[in-house]
Amino acid sequence: MAARRSVRTADPTGNEPSRQHVDEPGWSPTGPLGTNYGENAANNVGSVGFPPGVNVWLDLEGVNAGASAQAVSDHRRAG
Repeated sequence: MAARRSVRTADPTGNEPSRQHVDEPGWSPTGPLGTNYGENAANNVGSVGFPPGVNVWLDLEGVNAGASAQAVSDHRRAG
């Protein structure tokens, strides 16, 4: 079982901090979810001071074993 990791970053607008973490085992990848995760990752690294263009990795831990290769690819490309 994957360890659940969480990153909290301060939100300059005063809203609830955003979080980026490994989903629970068995999650299903989709293009829209990949877009959401990619946007969150970009906001998180920017808010903690990483410079533009920094390399951010996608972790596909715990993906539903029944997920199609196309669904994983759509998720990856969208992020």
